Amino acid sequence: MRFEYNDRNLVSVRFVHGVDGNVTREDFTYNGDIPIKVERRSNGQLVMSEEYLYDNSKKPTSAIQKNNKGENLSNIRYTYSGNNVTEALFDREGKSIGVNTYTFDNTGKNIIKQVLNLQNISLVTIEYSDYDEKPCRYTNYPWAWKVGSVNNARSQSLTSQVEGGVVATRNDRWKYTYNGSGYPVKAEVYDKKTDALIEIREFTYRPAK
Repeated sequence: MRFEYNDRNLVSVRFVHGVDGNVTREDFTYNGDIPIKVERRSNGQLVMSEEYLYDNSKKPTSAIQKNNKGENLSNIRYTYSGNNVTEALFDREGKSIGVNTYTFDNTGKNIIKQVLNLQNISLVTIEYSDYDEKPCRYTNYPWAWKVGSVNNARSQSLTSQVEGGVVATRNDRWKYTYNGSGYPVKAEVYDKKTDALIEIREFTYRPAK
């Protein structure tokens, strides 16, 4: 994953490099420091876009997803209750197609759980815990209202439903190495059950403008 930033130090482009070699590019448009649109491309071809609508806060109340022809695919409604965010998705006829939920800790700063559902089927559940007190490796993350954090989770569990309804699980421990400013430069990911090293992730930064 790689980020580019604009002159306001906001994410302007996010690149996601898949293990299969495909590259997903997401371009963000802002009104001031508020993201109002993201365009998603796969290997250079526009796939879809998402536009956000706001009231008087910096958290969106709704969004519209469009295909590569600019036609509406679905509508999204966001609701907020305490430290919980609900993302309800509807098709063009107004029929519910999924409800995703995001839960933050008592401070409201770090996400601790996200559940992604489609047609009342839980597809993915991710839980985060044991946060450090260092600044998050993803600076000025554009979707901070639903999946943001100011620190780094050292424990992460994943439950996902894969092909054929089979449920896959992971329960990992993240060990960070930090730079002089306190930002993670490396994360070693271990399986909690076996303590085996699963992967190593490295992070690089550039000075803010």
